[in-house]
Amino acid sequence: MPEGGPRPGGPLSAVLFDVDDTLIDFAGAARAALSELVLAALGAGPGRDTTADQDLLEAAHRAWRQVSEREYSRFTLGELDFDQMRRSRMAAFLQAIDRPAARELDHELMEQRRHEAIFGHFRAFADVRPALDRLRRAGIAVHVLSNSDGPHQRAKLAAVGLDELAADGFYSGDLGVAKPDPQIFRLAAERLGRAPAELAYVGDRWDVDVLGSAAAGLGPVWLNRAGLARPDQAPAAGAVVQIATLDELVVDADGLHLG
Repeated sequence: MPEGGPRPGGPLSAVLFDVDDTLIDFAGAARAALSELVLAALGAGPGRDTTADQDLLEAAHRAWRQVSEREYSRFTLGELDFDQMRRSRMAAFLQAIDRPAARELDHELMEQRRHEAIFGHFRAFADVRPALDRLRRAGIAVHVLSNSDGPHQRAKLAAVGLDELAADGFYSGDLGVAKPDPQIFRLAAERLGRAPAELAYVGDRWDVDVLGSAAAGLGPVWLNRAGLARPDQAPAAGAVVQIATLDELVVDADGLHLG
């Protein structure tokens, strides 16, 4: 159910969307691509032992979670560029998976294969196109704001048929500042020629999306597709609207509603 009132602020002229796991099923694609890569490189082979392969995949996904957040934060903090982060993450993964054969693999080649494979799995969620169309018909501008490399996200959006969002989006790799820093949201508002209070930000992560956009003065909308418990940490100011799907972004003659 939506929380925080019928609108995430005053009259809205634009909605900014996070990309990964908000518009595009990134987690599902990443899991599928990693599974393919690991089974091809380390699996049991023809007549394979399915139990051993399942154990391998469980270990792989644990290891990926272990290293991925750490290495990605190094990118958002500016310690690594995007391609360096990808290579560093794969090298760390091959160590963390704790399989002797993994240490013999070329981490750069493995990352190249994983990166190529993941684009075949990216999909926009079914509720995305209808929501974007509703907003545009009502005269509400839509843009993306993402913690990622600009060229990578533009290619990803194009791959799922959302290329109209790609060119004029806001990407931390291009801007040199990343969520949850309020500055990235304020910079987007400034470039759009709008006050922060005129914008809503829709994202799936409480820590970077909700808290960051609220601190910048935007109307935060938490897209909680997984039905997670609401975190205890409250934003600095203003109510947070919670929705389970983008179908709850309802537009009528009075503007954008949630319900």
